[in-house]
Amino acid sequence: TLLTDGLQPTWFEMTESPQFKANVFWCMVLYGMLSFPFLMFQLPFFLSVLTHSDPSGFNRHGACVPFGLEPVKTQEVAGAAMEAGSSYSTWYAAANTITTLLR
Repeated sequence: TLLTDGLQPTWFEMTESPQFKANVFWCMVLYGMLSFPFLMFQLPFFLSVLTHSDPSGFNRHGACVPFGLEPVKTQEVAGAAMEAGSSYSTWYAAANTITTLLR
């Protein structure tokens, strides 16, 4: 190898060495362990308790507004599915019924 000749190894030679792969592995393990405490911020209950804030977002005009999903225009989607004549229309009808019941 080039290391025994006293020359600098190429990038390919360095990345293929077992020592390099072991170093990358242990860096990934350390990164994962150090990021573990922030896992609580991914849980909705703990996010509101720890930050004391409500989810918000920005509308089209740039104003900060409470978080909410855009309403689905059910009639337009149902009409498009029926016109297509696909099996999608049966799935959409079932999902629409379930959504209506849950509201």
